[in-house]
Amino acid sequence: MKKFDTDTLFLFESFYAANEDAFTDGPLLIVGVKSSREVDVSERFRDRGHDVVIAEPWPPNVEIAKNFHPHAEVVGETAQATAGLHRFRTIVWLQGVEHVQTPVVKPLIRNFMQNASLIVLEMPHGIHLQGPDGGNVHEKHVSHWFLRDFSDMGEGWSLSSSHDGKTCNEANESRHLLAVWGRS
Repeated sequence: MKKFDTDTLFLFESFYAANEDAFTDGPLLIVGVKSSREVDVSERFRDRGHDVVIAEPWPPNVEIAKNFHPHAEVVGETAQATAGLHRFRTIVWLQGVEHVQTPVVKPLIRNFMQNASLIVLEMPHGIHLQGPDGGNVHEKHVSHWFLRDFSDMGEGWSLSSSHDGKTCNEANESRHLLAVWGRS
């Protein structure tokens, strides 16, 4: 993994700019979508030749995703997309891991590792409290992630945190963690 700027709110864009060659062609899974940021990400991957599949658990966001991502297959629940994990070489999950309880998400990530060549996860670093947003119960943060949480996730993880490694606190300061795993 090449060095990239970590003094930024969203680490993925900085990582991608420095490591674009790590994203090989082939099917790509994006877990969760709600903003124009993911539209930019999915279009970038489509332009590079990826078949993009988006897994989104909240029904209103599914409809939004279908409108904003006409080039992508949109799947209405994560379990449906992850049932066919063997077909994805790359899995990108930006700002969503924190919406799933740790005992559920860690086995899911390990399952990703069985099949993918590259996994990129971006999440708040540390305790970052957030409740449901706009009626979306899936927006509540039910897990909190620190660098140490990847110590039991196997070898091959590269971890970076934004803003000099400080973590979020209850005041909701913006600090992020980027976890990248690649098959060697």
